[in-house]
Amino acid sequence: MDDVLVRERVREMLATGQLPAGDPAKLWAGPSMGKPCTICGETIRTPTEYELDFASPVVTLLLHPRCYAIWNEERGRGTAASAEHAS
Repeated sequence: MDDVLVRERVREMLATGQLPAGDPAKLWAGPSMGKPCTICGETIRTPTEYELDFASPVVTLLLHPRCYAIWNEERGRGTAASAEHAS
């Protein structure tokens, strides 16, 4: 899945609450275990995968490095956009 499609998917998942927008309680980066990425659904075959654990709601995300980076950018944009609308 290319970055444009991943970005669209992240935006949709954030908007519908399928992805949390807050900071994870814990974040690990380690060797890939070959499981599917929470965002794009493709098997994580990169040397590194990210595991994000959230406390509320309790959820664990497994992400490719690029999917993590896009999620991190998009959740920041959503927060900035919300702050602008609140002013």
